Amino acid sequence: MPRLQRGLVLGGIVLNASAFAYSLYVRSVLYATVFLVVTAYLLVVYRANDGYAD
Repeated sequence: MPRLQRGLVLGGIVLNASAFAYSLYVRSVLYATVFLVVTAYLLVVYRANDGYAD
């Protein structure tokens, strides 16, 4: 299960980071803020769980 959780969290980080970059590209400050907050939250979750070490 930790392997699946790690994959989901890392996938979420990558998708949110790319959405953040795109929202900056289209100059949408609201969406950029939302994606940045979600990405930061996922990074905190990932680090708090020691990278979901097996």
